[in-house]
Amino acid sequence: MTRSTTRRALIGGAGLLAVAGVAQCAAPAHGATAAAAGSTRLRRLIALQKRAELIAAAYWREVGAPAHAALKAAHAAYVAEPEPPHRTTTKSFVNINGERRTFSTDGFSCEMGRRVRDWPEWADMCEEDPEWHAAHVELADLADERDAIIAEQQRRRKDYEHAALARLNIVAINRRYDQLCDRDFALWDRAMAEPAETLADVVLKIDLTTESGRDLDDPSLIVPLVADIRRLAAGEVA
Repeated sequence: MTRSTTRRALIGGAGLLAVAGVAQCAAPAHGATAAAAGSTRLRRLIALQKRAELIAAAYWREVGAPAHAALKAAHAAYVAEPEPPHRTTTKSFVNINGERRTFSTDGFSCEMGRRVRDWPEWADMCEEDPEWHAAHVELADLADERDAIIAEQQRRRKDYEHAALARLNIVAINRRYDQLCDRDFALWDRAMAEPAETLADVVLKIDLTTESGRDLDDPSLIVPLVADIRRLAAGEVA
């Protein structure tokens, strides 16, 4: 493929994937093996990015994954406390059908019981039926007691989980892994943003993208690659 043919392909508005194919075919035609390998600056950035990627992967494999596996095992080993059983009021009242009834904390009346107990305007409504009022107050107290037990159970579980996090140093491990990944991503962005000096540099970027498992329509490649193609098509030098 001649230089003019390559130039027409770049200018002609072909899709990005087609342009990538053109670049990969055209790069070796530019002569020296060193040129085909890409610019020194870009190759250095790619080498740094690949090294950062390997370091992050090794850290997760050797430190992060075992720590998280141990945390998962610790969570699985926790013996959950059963919730306290529901309770029924000892006090009762006669409903509008003449039936004597009690309340259970398993029912939907707990919130009403709290209103009857705690809100003066609700208490005033019960003056004509003290049994109804007393049953609701007892229900509210029983519900509060049960909720307090459950809250204490949840607190103990959270304390256990927080202790496991601290013992396994999970927060620091996650922070370090994030830092390593951030460096990897930052070097990736720097490599992609490095102006391509030749089509060989474009090929390097495309190859790095495919080798990393990213798609060629990844925005981190498309934006700088389009800029490279426009600049090279116009005959500019990076």
